[in-house]
Amino acid sequence: MIPGIVGKIYEAPVVTAAANIGGFRQGELVRVSGSTTIATIGPPMNGGFSGLLFVVPGTDVATTTSGNILTAVTMPANRVTLLVYVDSLAKWSVGAIS
Repeated sequence: MIPGIVGKIYEAPVVTAAANIGGFRQGELVRVSGSTTIATIGPPMNGGFSGLLFVVPGTDVATTTSGNILTAVTMPANRVTLLVYVDSLAKWSVGAIS
């Protein structure tokens, strides 16, 4: 997404929660099935830029910091969780979850 320009959110096919998931484009909406803890999410396929990922898990899904996710959280079922890829850290930062 470029500031000042309207962008689209692309919906990816449903993925099954696993230790490693990925292959998403910047600004993608991803529905996750299953409840396996996620440790690594592939960086956005946009050539070295930071990017956004919107995750909607079907059940509560946890993340861990053993891969490329900055904060271990539990993403609540059927709620959008925003993740921002910080290229300089090569990690995903999870938005606030309430």
